[in-house]
Amino acid sequence: MRTGAFTALITPFDASGEVDHLALAAHVERVITAGQDGILVCGSTSEFPALDERERVAITETCVAAATGRVAVVVHVGTPSTRESVRLARHAVVAGADAVAAVTPYYLGTDEEGLASYLIDINAAAPSVPLFAYSIGKLTGFEFGVATLADLAERGVVAGVKESGEDLGRLLDIRQACGPAFAVFAGSPNLQAAAFAHGLAGSMLGIANVVPEECARIARLAEAGDHAAAAALTVALRPLAVALSVGTPMAALKYAVALRFGLAHAAPRAPRHELTADERRAVEVAVARL
Repeated sequence: MRTGAFTALITPFDASGEVDHLALAAHVERVITAGQDGILVCGSTSEFPALDERERVAITETCVAAATGRVAVVVHVGTPSTRESVRLARHAVVAGADAVAAVTPYYLGTDEEGLASYLIDINAAAPSVPLFAYSIGKLTGFEFGVATLADLAERGVVAGVKESGEDLGRLLDIRQACGPAFAVFAGSPNLQAAAFAHGLAGSMLGIANVVPEECARIARLAEAGDHAAAAALTVALRPLAVALSVGTPMAALKYAVALRFGLAHAAPRAPRHELTADERRAVEVAVARL
């Protein structure tokens, strides 16, 4: 599967709060045209916990249809339930995904043995495509252990990881433990250039919805060996990254997409809500500076 700069896609909703598949397909086209190497479907940026299984299936089909043959499509299938994750993984393969990803089961949690069995069962349901572990501890409460990932990598269960923390050391520890063939993707916009400079697989970022060309350029600069320029562009995007953290989850990101690309309805799904006037101004300033 191709590596590089991936967009962790948003989910556009229409005025009634339903998934807007036309807007979603148009956004997939936008990020591909901007030079992104792949897309992550139904991840955190897609508000997946607020989507039901039927919606996730339909979103996967829309994105695969819009992107097939041009960029890599990774479908996140993780849920707190192994059985539901298995169903979603099987569907992703049938739909044409290039890989699947699974976040640590959240809320009820589990231990390392449970995490391992969860990934083993998902891989068994979709053995024809790579499986990526997906760690985002700030939202799920815990992460895949490095030793667990190394063991599963050696057994051919997992092919890589999307690591959404801010700790570059953890990414490097995973790479060292799992070997150079293990694809480590950074999920933090602050680590874009560093990930490439250290020879990792690339990035899967929500911010790429807003600045897909810039994130793709960071990847191209790094691939050309110009790590100083890649780092400078990463730093230049830092004010936007900060602004996108205001408000309820995904509200600022979707508002920024609306400002840049004309997304008709920028609200996240309830109970998350749109930004306040002050929060909107903060995002507007950051986007204007681009």
